[in-house]
Amino acid sequence: QTPCDTNSTLGACIRSAAFFKLMFASADAEDAHTTASSMVLLVHVKQKVLPVSVGAGTQPVRWLADVGAVRFDAQGRLVGEPKGVKTEDGTALPLDKSLVDAGLRDGQHVWITF
Repeated sequence: QTPCDTNSTLGACIRSAAFFKLMFASADAEDAHTTASSMVLLVHVKQKVLPVSVGAGTQPVRWLADVGAVRFDAQGRLVGEPKGVKTEDGTALPLDKSLVDAGLRDGQHVWITF
């Protein structure tokens, strides 16, 4: 069993090197491969606004929630496990849909809930 398998808590997974490689390598790859179809979402976590490059937006909404939490607090101690993602009007997004299928667009602000 690895720290990031499906039965692990987010806190245990966050503290693993494998998780950091997964989260930041994929983000770095997206940043390095910017194309006309790349989009950036503005992710609000507590008092911070974090720009997250999501490429074509094919990742699930759950991924965005996890990335926001990790980028806010790399130790995973201050914010806890994200419970959801909401839009500016308070609409909760389905965690299993892709970012684009959930209706997110380039430059849109979203809020991570805990």
